[in-house]
Amino acid sequence: MDGILFDTEKLHLKFWKKVAEEEGITFLRNLRLPCAARAEKGSLEVIRRFYHTEDPQKIFDRKTAYYQETLSQEVPVKEGVRRSCLFQEKGSR
Repeated sequence: MDGILFDTEKLHLKFWKKVAEEEGITFLRNLRLPCAARAEKGSLEVIRRFYHTEDPQKIFDRKTAYYQETLSQEVPVKEGVRRSCLFQEKGSR
């Protein structure tokens, strides 16, 4: 449901940018698309290419930790999902 019902893309982008800044790298908005909807292995290749690092796992793990910490507190739901669920609930009676 990630990306379909839950608006997690903005969170991923926020934390890719945060980690880039922590590494002293100017975050490129065009990095968002190469990292979107990739499994860990694909993301590590993108990190290696854009961040020019020997240890992409460290960067990936830090970004993932920020992401998971935020999701443990709130899950951003895409616009219209709650309304649609309420409609389904009322319509099924």
